[in-house]
Amino acid sequence: ISYELCDQSIPHSLRLIHPKLDEQLLLAKKVQLIDALKELSMHENNLEFLSPEYKDIIHNAEQLQAAFKLQPCHLERLYGMITDLYIDKFKFKGLNVKS
Repeated sequence: ISYELCDQSIPHSLRLIHPKLDEQLLLAKKVQLIDALKELSMHENNLEFLSPEYKDIIHNAEQLQAAFKLQPCHLERLYGMITDLYIDKFKFKGLNVKS
């Protein structure tokens, strides 16, 4: 079996994965903030001091949690894809990077 490894395939794959990774990271961060923001909203009468982003998280908490529950392992899978990409790249070059 012969192969030709194109050096541009790794950066291209990462450019394709990057938007999905950003989206999942942002969703995970927002979901982590929900409980704290809900607690804050229970103790404060006026939430006008919050940034628009935090107000949006409180307003859309249920939708954010539902979206996060639909894809609970998506972020870990993306991390795994990136790790495997680099492991495979060096494996094709004859290097063992696992140890």
